[in-house]
Order: sequence, then structure tokens, then C-alpha cells
Amino acid sequence: MFANGAGNYIFTIFDNFSANIPLLVIALFECIGVAYFYGLQQFSEDIELMTGSRPGLYLCICWKIISPAIMTAILVAFVLKMFFGDVDYEAWDAATGSAVKQTWPWWTYIIIVVLIGMSVMWIPFIALLELCGIRLLPQEKPGWFPTEELREDNNVQPHEISEVERRVLGWREDGKEGVWWQTQTYRDRKKEEEEAEVMV
Repeated sequence: MFANGAGNYIFTIFDNFSANIPLLVIALFECIGVAYFYGLQQFSEDIELMTGSRPGLYLCICWKIISPAIMTAILVAFVLKMFFGDVDYEAWDAATGSAVKQTWPWWTYIIIVVLIGMSVMWIPFIALLELCGIRLLPQEKPGWFPTEELREDNNVQPHEISEVERRVLGWREDGKEGVWWQTQTYRDRKKEEEEAEVMV
């Protein structure tokens, strides 16, 4: 595919659009998933259990606020440029013997959307199925995690939530999170599932 006469242009489409934007979208959803659904407080505790030191406030603010905001801004800027601006490439002009800027034809936008969608569409698709109660894979029991052993080995003490963590990150002593609204974290869902098993 890349070795024919137009191979350089096909390669340019792949090079410019098949990795950069999909990786940005995947990183954005990963950041949101960890910070808002798994719970940043739980994530910080897991890191402390494994490494012996807790991530600082700056990293936590980056994971929860700064990184998602910057990635969203980049993504919005790309979409606006793609649909309202010109996405161009360098084409070889034999008459002048140099590269000239050209605008991609309209049908390449379809190829670009397909390239980006192939790796990104699975995230909202699986989330939508999950919201509808449809599971593609059976629910598995969580793996064993040596919490108490790691807590003892690394001498990890319970973390006291500071006023800044409470106001900026929305951390609470009961493990719940949320500044303006409470998010349902992994820990909340785990407690609900355990309580449902006890009732049965």
C-alpha cells in the first residue's frame, strides 16, 4: 500500500492521523477513568502501597484537573482545525522541483475519521454497552492484592486528608470523592457489590 506511486501520501495520512489523535483520546479517557471512576484517592493509596511513597498534591491535581483540560483543549483544537480550517500536506511539484503545500481532498477526511475511529470507537461503545447492562465478557472476581502485607512492609500509615485535598480534589475521609458532585468510584461500587452479596 505504501510502495505505489501515491504511497508517500498514504503514509503521510497514516503518520499524521492514525496514532497522534487516537493516543490523545485514549490517554484522556484513561486519565478520566482513573481520576473520576476508579478514584484518585484509591489510586494514590495503591501507588503508596506498591512504592512506599504517596504521589504529591501537584501530580494529583495534574491527573484530575490539568491533564484532562489540556488534552480536551488539544482535541477540540484539532477537530475545529479539521472541520473549519485546512488540513494540508506537502506534495511534490515536478515542474518546480520542490514540495508545495496542498489541501487534502474531501474524501481523505473520511479516511482520517475512519483511521481515528478504528482505535477510539471502542471506548464509548463499551461504555454504552455497560450503561445498557450488556456485558461482552463475564464479570470476574477481583484478583487478590496483598494490601496488609504491603502496608506493613512499606510502613504505610493511613493518610490524613489535608484541607487543600478536600477543597481542590474533593477527597473525603469515607473514601468518596467529588468537589461539586460526588462521583461513584471503584471503592463505592465494590462496597455496593459486597453489600448485595451479603443480602443474597
